[in-house]
Amino acid sequence: MRRMTSTKSYERDTRNVLAMQDEVALAIAKEINVRLTPNEQAHLASAPAVNPEALDAYLKGLYYLRLVTDDNVAKAIAQFEEAIKLDPNFASAYAWLALAYQVAADNEGVYTPAEMMPKEKAAVERAIRLDDNSADAHVAFGEFKMAFEHDWVGSEREFRRAIELNPNSAGAHDQLGALLAYQGRLDEALVENQRAQALDPLNFWVLFDTVQTLTWQGEYEAATHLASTVDIPFMLGWIDLQAGKITDAIPLLQKANAEQASPLAAADLGYAYGASGDRIHAMAMIEELNKHSPRGHAQPYLLAIVYLGMGDHARALDGLEKAYAEHSTLLNLLKMDRIFDPLRSEPRFIALMKELNFEEGPWDLKRPSPTSTTGSPRVATPPI
Repeated sequence: MRRMTSTKSYERDTRNVLAMQDEVALAIAKEINVRLTPNEQAHLASAPAVNPEALDAYLKGLYYLRLVTDDNVAKAIAQFEEAIKLDPNFASAYAWLALAYQVAADNEGVYTPAEMMPKEKAAVERAIRLDDNSADAHVAFGEFKMAFEHDWVGSEREFRRAIELNPNSAGAHDQLGALLAYQGRLDEALVENQRAQALDPLNFWVLFDTVQTLTWQGEYEAATHLASTVDIPFMLGWIDLQAGKITDAIPLLQKANAEQASPLAAADLGYAYGASGDRIHAMAMIEELNKHSPRGHAQPYLLAIVYLGMGDHARALDGLEKAYAEHSTLLNLLKMDRIFDPLRSEPRFIALMKELNFEEGPWDLKRPSPTSTTGSPRVATPPI
């Protein structure tokens, strides 16, 4: 590698901090003899001025969004909205606001997917109109197409466009990896996951998506090792559920639920209770989910998981169909998540998979059945 021999100073008004950042990047690229694409050169040369107070709010939003919980996502949304109020032409703030709405929808807690969908669409469209060469805007557009429209082809096109605009976008590689994993293209997904990890090794979402791919590949030991680096009980419990190790999953999910990690932790705990034959505690988790929901009733996807654990396939399918009607973004898990294996031959499930635009069957994926902690096949309790 050629050593940089020249030194330059850069002074700008704080309103031009993004332009200065891109000018520095362009100068470094020239110094180390990196060849930029015309798109990269054009984008680096055209960064707009930004209100410094808006930039401060935007950076705070990025910080809060990494902290996952509903409270912190709400803070992130407020910061991005403040950035936009201060600078209505701040394209990246609109893009990240859209992504924050997406995270809020995924959490299925304080915010519902149906509430977030029109807000996310409006923010995405504004970001694209303001800067069609923004990688962040195309990541957000791809997220919307994947989560709410189940447009796998269109979403992949947006993520690849984002990578074309910014090959070092960890978010673009990460979300492309997630999309590929949802479709069962696991080897391709892992390549993108690992690229995202190399670019942003401390990002929780990148780590989780990598764990997800490894788990669906059946690489449970590798997934557990990676998840253990951040010691998040919910993630570790989810891996055990996917492996069919129900009794191992329960204490981890109990801990996650006690920490109020997410309504998903409570739903997965209810599933684990039901799959282990503990109907009383499974029903108690349904009551808990309803009680803690700001609407007085839990999101249907969450209830479907608990009923599935108890072997009540009819109520589970009722919940999944209602979740589809209410635009649940978590339905993208249906093709690969092993807990849904008992439903794959059900006509209602097959019809739902077609609505989600997953390529036509067979839905009964050819893979070993999950096993319990003793190595015997997991047996669901009889329908209620």
